[in-house]
Amino acid sequence: MTYAYAIEGRDYSRIDKLNTLSNRETFYDDVRKMCIRVQGDHAIKRWQALSEIRKAEIDEENKRRNAMKRVEILTVDDLAKYIVSRINLRSVLANPFSPVDFAVEFDPFCKDPDILKANATGWYGIRKVDTGFDSYNLCLVCDYYGGGCGSYVEIYDDEIEESAVIEIKNIIMKTLAFNCDSLRSDERLLVDFGKAFFRGWSLPSEEKQKAE
Repeated sequence: MTYAYAIEGRDYSRIDKLNTLSNRETFYDDVRKMCIRVQGDHAIKRWQALSEIRKAEIDEENKRRNAMKRVEILTVDDLAKYIVSRINLRSVLANPFSPVDFAVEFDPFCKDPDILKANATGWYGIRKVDTGFDSYNLCLVCDYYGGGCGSYVEIYDDEIEESAVIEIKNIIMKTLAFNCDSLRSDERLLVDFGKAFFRGWSLPSEEKQKAE
């Protein structure tokens, strides 16, 4: 929070103190501790007004950090490997499968996750589908947002990991081929894990850090 919000001399010290806070869960408790000796309606109202501004900033900062955590740039090969790593191949329906979205056209140099996602075009996704045939297999479909490019695969219990990776890579490549010419499996995609992040999936960059 900048000094632009100050309308009186004492606001500068209030802003300095509020800027030390960053935990949204304990924010109001922390503010109450700062104001324990504050007296007078005017002073209390100034603390309230400035604290609401700081709280909004913290919420926005958390939103941006979470957005960045959900977005990563991966190749088709790496995306297929990562998806398979989240599947229990001994019992493919044992764990819920979280949707994953990806775009093929984006600015790889953009660092702002909101702008990166907003400006990306050509969005696709991979979803688990229920075919209605009481299948014991994990049925996945990959398609373009707008339809017409769908590809389908079934992953079986006890399937070999390498085989599952190839099958998922193939449906991604087959779907992309409808709209993208000369696409290679090392092509980079902007991947938005969205719901997968909030279901507790570790993202590829986090998996790499653990391995190191």
